[in-house]
Amino acid sequence: MDISIRRSLFEAELFEVLEGDVVIQEIRLPFLGKKFPLPKRFESLEIFLRWAADTERKGARNKVYYLLGLRDYPEVLLARKLKEAGYSKSVSQEALEEAKRLGYIQEGVYEAKAIEKEFRKGYGPRYIEGKLKAQGLSAQGVKQWYTPERQKECAGRLVQKLKKKERPKIIRALQQKGFDLDIILQIVPR
Repeated sequence: MDISIRRSLFEAELFEVLEGDVVIQEIRLPFLGKKFPLPKRFESLEIFLRWAADTERKGARNKVYYLLGLRDYPEVLLARKLKEAGYSKSVSQEALEEAKRLGYIQEGVYEAKAIEKEFRKGYGPRYIEGKLKAQGLSAQGVKQWYTPERQKECAGRLVQKLKKKERPKIIRALQQKGFDLDIILQIVPR
């Protein structure tokens, strides 16, 4: 018995499995885009489900490699992107494990680049920790990378830019940028 598949007229993620002209089952496949080419006929429902599972696995793996080709991503952000694309948790985990096993996902690299980027923008360690935690990442490397000497250096540059302002305004500005108060009080002139 041949079955045919068509996209639902009401929802792009919903597919109708037809036997003749009768809908025998509806299946939700959110990972298949609207323009994804879909074979029209399958020999059985099991073959269609196997095809859908293989397509999901290949799509998740391709999405991971595509994203990693653009830039470094930690596992947490890749998992979030796969979830947003509609891939199941088990398939996403499988694709991430493969990329990690092959050495494409390196956990500390993204965090180090993010810390350095925010340092160059003039932000302090507290701000950077908050930003990393908001993304669901580990902020343990901030204290190691952002030594008190680096804090003094960065805060000193900001004090030079703000030197025409009053002392309380400079202190407030540096606190908003995420610097530690004891270092701010050492640097800001009386």
